[in-house]
Amino acid sequence: MTRAEWERHVEEIRDDYIAGSVDRSAHTLVLWNWLSLWLGCLAVVAEGFEKGYEHDPKLLDTTLSSLLASPKREQLKGYRNKIFHPEPYTHQYVIGVMREIHEFVPWAEELTDELDRFFRDYLSG
Repeated sequence: MTRAEWERHVEEIRDDYIAGSVDRSAHTLVLWNWLSLWLGCLAVVAEGFEKGYEHDPKLLDTTLSSLLASPKREQLKGYRNKIFHPEPYTHQYVIGVMREIHEFVPWAEELTDELDRFFRDYLSG
């Protein structure tokens, strides 16, 4: 599916929602949108964090380092690249994340929570 096709589907969901006729498939598409946005943004934050701690030892965190050392980190980066760039979605990273969604989402949730913990501690200390 191309970016233009994706946007057309999103428009249809919006129109269905406004008309009061959102069905299960539309909900699935909305969830896919949010999932993709969250994972894409998480990849950007993770990448910035990794680059930051190369230059500032205060940013070193063993829990985050362990999570970022996971092979899922490379999947997340590839997923972000395919979601945020106007290319067909039939790509190995998107397909791989979707196939492993039950293992991938808990890892991404833990990474999100640990980044939140780290930045809250860093900013308050």
